[in-house]
Parts: sequence; C-alpha cells; structure tokens
Amino acid sequence: MNREEWLIDRKKGVGGSDIAAICGLSPYRSRLDVWKDKLGLLPDFEGNKFTKAGNYLEPVVAQMFSDETGFLISLPIDIIMTGSKPHYKYSIDRIVNISDSENAILEIKTTQKCLDEPLDEWLLQSTWYCGHMGYKQIFIAWLERGVDFKYKRIDFDIELFEMLCNEADNFWHEVENEIEPEPRYAFEKLPISGSSIEASDFMHAKILRAAEIRDSIKELEEQLESIKLEVKNTIGDSETITYKGMTLATFKLRKGQTRIDSKRLQEEMPDIYSKFSKTGESTRTFLIKI
Repeated sequence: MNREEWLIDRKKGVGGSDIAAICGLSPYRSRLDVWKDKLGLLPDFEGNKFTKAGNYLEPVVAQMFSDETGFLISLPIDIIMTGSKPHYKYSIDRIVNISDSENAILEIKTTQKCLDEPLDEWLLQSTWYCGHMGYKQIFIAWLERGVDFKYKRIDFDIELFEMLCNEADNFWHEVENEIEPEPRYAFEKLPISGSSIEASDFMHAKILRAAEIRDSIKELEEQLESIKLEVKNTIGDSETITYKGMTLATFKLRKGQTRIDSKRLQEEMPDIYSKFSKTGESTRTFLIKI
C-alpha cells in the first residue's frame, strides 16, 4: 500500500494507534479526537520530526532486537489487515519467529524518555495486534534517545484483549451513528485527606507532558506581555497603530468599572455583608507540583 491508500484504509476501523486513545490512555489524542478523525473532521496527520525519525530508525531497532535475542524476524509488513469484524484493523511492525511452531508480535518504538517498562499505550497497541494474529507472545523493543536499546517480552492477556474489542465495538457504534463521545471526567467525590497513589509509568509521562505544556504557556504569556508593552510604548499618546492602512492594534481609554469593595463592606457593615454573602459548594483543585 502507498501512503495515501494506507491513510484511507485506516479510517475504516479501529487500529492499534487508535486503541489507547479511545480507552483514554493516550497522552496525544482523546477518544473525541479519534472520532473526529474517522469522520474526516480533522486534517490528516502529516507527521513530525519524531515520527519521521521513528520511521527511519525502525529497521535499525529491528536489527538491534534480532542481534540481541538471536531471533529471526520478518521483513516490514506494510499492510492494514482486518480482524474478525470489519472495523477491527491492525498493521504490525514485524513477526518474531520463536520456534518452528510459534511466532510473536514485535512492536518497535523510539522515545526520548528513559523507561524501565514499556508505556501502557504500547502494551495496549501490541495486545490489539497479538490478539488478532492469534499469537501468545509479545515483544516490545524501543530505542531511548537514539542510543539506549531495550526490549520486553510479555505474555498475551486474553482478558485485556477482549476488553479492547468491547471498547472498539462501542466506539465504532459512535462513529457509524455519528454520536459524539462524551468527555470522560474523573469522579468528583471528596478526597481522603492525606491519601496518595503511586503513578504508573504512563501517568508519570502524562503529568510530565502537562508540566511541559504549562511551562511553555507561561513562557509564551511572558513573551506576549513583553511584546504588548513594547507596542504600547510605541503607540504612546495615540489610540491606534497601523501598517499600510491596516489596523494592527489599539490602545484606547476604557471607562472604569463599578465594583463593590467587599473588604470594606465586611469591615464597616458586617451584618449586611453576611446577609448578602453566599458560599459556594466545595470543589477539588488540581495543581501540577513539578
């Protein structure tokens, strides 16, 4: 298949690259993102420097795996296959020949992270492939930061695979009937004071990514404020700055807003302040602490 044919065919069902996202376990796409993609509501993903590097490095990682384990592996399999239902789609990287009677899936990844275990999304993707191929073993091989090679051998989990099939069925019903997926929010019950949970590798990576986005937003906001100050100083006593007849920005006087000084009201008229004050319901506040 050429690239265009591959992109068209992958929209006809749920593939391995979709399965983690529709389960809510992808740091890059949500269930709604995948739904919109299948309905042609999003532009085709053209890739980025990381996916491009991953494509170039895939045969390198495959050879490193073969050299490390001594297993024979297949050539790249550049086709999209269909499982027991028309919307079950899968396209595997390689097949590992364990013995004359046994084969396994080889999923190849490249990452900038340092990992002791494969990411959860890799496991779901590999399980999806393995179940449809009818194999009992999965190998996930990855290259960290372009230098550190690692791999993991994992037994196929039939219960996990059946859960993924059920999730894919529900999702494809939403696609076929154009039912927009509901957002998935965490439960809002009151927390147990002082309690804590240990993050999985996947969740650790996701929170690190959220921290990176937060810091990027902060940096961009600082740059924006710096540029706005420079433009304001340039406008000076004027109201508008233009370029070849086009208005670029304005700096106009705005009438002041009338507000109640709640602090003073509370101090000087506490009875009135108490009578007209309203306390909202308690809410949980989410903070990234790294």
